[in-house]
Amino acid sequence: VNSLNDFVFPFEINLHAPYPNPFNPIANIEYEVPFGGVNINISIYDIRGRLVNELVNEFQAASIEPYRIAWNADEKASGIYFVHMQSGDKIKTRKIMLIK
Repeated sequence: VNSLNDFVFPFEINLHAPYPNPFNPIANIEYEVPFGGVNINISIYDIRGRLVNELVNEFQAASIEPYRIAWNADEKASGIYFVHMQSGDKIKTRKIMLIK
């Protein structure tokens, strides 16, 4: 962790476990961005590896609080999905299950 004026920032990207899991129809996704900020892409893929939604694709600054976004899967079919977070060569993936 890097410290700046008593604030603590992560060294690299971090994707927390989405909640609730299983979910219907909204999953909350929290993640952290390292000191200095980075380009972040967060996308949802289905079990076959097809892109379902792109939630974030932009430069984001570091924050002492995790970023939080919600994925509304109201129009998606029940099943297993993957939250895929990428910044440069760093990749984090979490599995979530939509039950209707």
